Amino acid sequence: MTDQMSGEARIVGCSVTGPKHEEKDRPCEDAWNGERFSDGQFVLAVADGLGEAPEAAMGSEIATREVTDALTEYLESNREFTEKTAERAFKEAFVRTREKLGVEAKKRELSPRDLGTTLLAVVGGPAGIAGAVVGDGGIVYENRESYSLLVPREEKILDIDESHITHVIQQDIWERSYRFGFREEYDGVAVFSDGFQNFAWDDLETAKEQFFEKVFELVRKIEDPDIAREEMVSAFTEPPYTTTSSDDKTIAIGITPPETETDPTDRLPEGVLAARELFRDLRKTEAVKRPGEFLGTDVETRTGEQFTLGDVVATAEESSTFRVKGTSEEFVKVYEPGRRFDADLRSKIRALTDTYPNFLSNATRCAKCAWPTDLVVAADGDQFLGYKMTLSGLESPDNILEAGSERAKTSSGSLIETTTSFLQQAGVVSASDERFAVPRQLAEIVGEIHDAGHAIGNLDHETVFVENGCVILTNCDTYCISGEVETHAAEISGPRYTPPEGLYGPVDAVRKGDRFSLAVHIFQHLLSGVHPYEAEGEETVRGDYSKMIRENPFPYRDPVDGKYEPPVDVDRYVSLPAEIRRHFERCFIEGRENPDIRPSASEWVEVLDGLT
Repeated sequence: MTDQMSGEARIVGCSVTGPKHEEKDRPCEDAWNGERFSDGQFVLAVADGLGEAPEAAMGSEIATREVTDALTEYLESNREFTEKTAERAFKEAFVRTREKLGVEAKKRELSPRDLGTTLLAVVGGPAGIAGAVVGDGGIVYENRESYSLLVPREEKILDIDESHITHVIQQDIWERSYRFGFREEYDGVAVFSDGFQNFAWDDLETAKEQFFEKVFELVRKIEDPDIAREEMVSAFTEPPYTTTSSDDKTIAIGITPPETETDPTDRLPEGVLAARELFRDLRKTEAVKRPGEFLGTDVETRTGEQFTLGDVVATAEESSTFRVKGTSEEFVKVYEPGRRFDADLRSKIRALTDTYPNFLSNATRCAKCAWPTDLVVAADGDQFLGYKMTLSGLESPDNILEAGSERAKTSSGSLIETTTSFLQQAGVVSASDERFAVPRQLAEIVGEIHDAGHAIGNLDHETVFVENGCVILTNCDTYCISGEVETHAAEISGPRYTPPEGLYGPVDAVRKGDRFSLAVHIFQHLLSGVHPYEAEGEETVRGDYSKMIRENPFPYRDPVDGKYEPPVDVDRYVSLPAEIRRHFERCFIEGRENPDIRPSASEWVEVLDGLT
C-alpha cells in the first residue's frame, strides 16, 4: 500500500488487531490499500476478513490489493470520471476481485469462503467521490464540515429478517449487499471496517460528527504520513477502543488538497492533540465498573424487579456470571464495560427475552437452557449491564466433551458393554442404552430452538454441559435470534464444530451448520471424544480441525490400510446401531457435498428415541 502526502490529495490508513485476536495470538484479519495520483485522484480500499473463515487475513489482503489495482487501471485508462462510468467501473472491479479470490483459493486447494471477506472501496478526485461496499463497515464523506454516508449501511438495505448478518464478496448472493454511491462535492472521505461501529454511527442513517471531525483534523494537520499513522494506531490501541470493541479495526482517510498552505507551526503539535482527542471524550467507559466489582451490588431488571448480586459462579473473556443473592436457581450475566455500550448487543438481549421459548417452561424436563429472561440495568441509573436467567441444578457440570470421555473411561471395553453389543447385533436384546440419553437430549433441545425460528451457531463443547445426566445449554446470547423486528447474528463455533462450507449467512444457513455441529457432538460422545474426521495414514492431515474437516475422508466407512484409518478400533464404530451409523455417514460423507441432506435435529431424536 502507499502512504503519501503532497500538495495534492492525502491518504493515510491503519489496521490494528482487536483484543480478541491478540488474546488468541491471531493476526489482524482486516486490511487496507491505497494509491494516490498527481492529478489529485486517489483510490482507497478496506476489507474485513470474516472471523470464521480460516484464511480471512489472506482474503482481506488479496481483496484490497486486487480492487485497488482494478480501480487504478480505470483511472489510468478513462479520463472521464462521472457517476455512470464510475458505477460501471466499480461493479467490474468487484467482480474481478471475486474472481481473483476464487483463483487464489483454488491455487491453495481452499474453498473461496475460506478467504471470506467484506470489501469497501472509493475513488476520489477533483470531479467527485465514488464508492461501493459489500458487507458491513462504512464510507463517510466530509463536505463543508458536515459528515454523511456515501452508501447506505448494510442493515438499512437488507430484508428485515436478515439485518445484522453481514455478507462477504465470495457469496453467490453478494449483490444483495452491494451498494454504490457518488457525490460531486466533498472535502474528504473515511473508509472503515465494522470494528468502529460503536464510534462511527449515531443511528442507521447518521454518522457521529465528533469522531469524524477529529479523524479528518488529524490527517490535515500532520503532514508526515508515518507520524499520522502512528498517532492513529496509538489512539486505536488504547481505551475506549479496546474496551468498547474487541474487533480488529481498520480505517483509511483521503482528503482533497487544502486551498491554502497549512501554517507550519500548526502541523505537528495540534495534530498530535487531535489524535489524543479521538478518544478523550469517550473515556467515560474507563470509569465504569468491571464485572467483578458488582459483587454485593443492587441491580434491577427492565421490568423493575430489584435484587442483589451474590457470588461469582463463572468468568469469561467478556463477562462474569453471578448468582442472585438468596436464590439457588437465578443468575445474572454482567458484561465487560465495552460490551455494555454495544447497542446491537442490547437489542439482541431484548429480542431473546421477548422470544422466550415455551418449551423451557417445562420444569420437569431434564435438558435445560440458560435463556435470558430479562435485561438487567444498574439500580442507580439506566446503564445496561447484562441479563438475568433461571437455571436449576447448576453445581459442577462437565462440558459435553469431558462428559463423553469420562463415560468412555468407565465403560469402554467392559465385559458388560461387549456382551450387550454382541446380543444387540444378534437381536437377542433391544438396543436401549444410557449412552444415547445425552445425545438424545441435545438433539431434542437443538430441534426445539430451530422450531422456534432461531439457530445456534455457537454449539461448542464449552457452551454445552452435562450434570447428573442432564444437558445444559449456555451462552444463549451468542445464538442467531429471529426477533420480531430483525434477525441477530450468531457468534460462530470454533473450528472443531464448523462445517466445511463455513457457518455464516441467514438463519437457515446457520441451522444447516448446527446439523453438522450436532452430529460431531453425538459422534464424540459415543466414541470417547474422538472427532469424526480424525484419521491416521499417509493420505491424512492431523492437528488442525478446519483442515481435517476439509481434507480428510470420514475414515470409518471403507478405511484403507496405511492411507486413511480411524484412530480408534473400528469395531467400536461398527458396534453402533445401524441407524446411528447411517446418520453419521449422511452427515460426514454425503453431507460434505450436499449440506441439505445432513440429518436434522428431529431426525436424530427419532432414531435415538428407540435407543434410550
